[in-house]
Amino acid sequence: MRAYIKRHEEYLKNIVEVNEAVYRYHLQQIAFMQHERLIHLIVLCLTTLVFLMNLIGAYITLNVGLMLIALILGILELFYIRHYFFLENHVQSWYQKADSMYTQLYLDTDK
Repeated sequence: MRAYIKRHEEYLKNIVEVNEAVYRYHLQQIAFMQHERLIHLIVLCLTTLVFLMNLIGAYITLNVGLMLIALILGILELFYIRHYFFLENHVQSWYQKADSMYTQLYLDTDK
């Protein structure tokens, strides 16, 4: 996913002139990322639910095995949250770029 984002960001940097095809392509990439974000949000919520249930179970039973699983799930949760915020921040920057493209294409009065 990081390579995909990096490749599109390089594409955005190398745009010489914004035209409608470039704008539509960028919107399509945003749509792909929105789908990716939705899937990651669902998985993040489910992972959080499993982590919390396991943590509560480990706390109630004081089972060392459950505590170890809760620790592993907690670490996984932290990395997953980091990845989700990476996706979120890049899509937000792509929204700003799309707004800029839209302004250049349709709202500039000097054309």
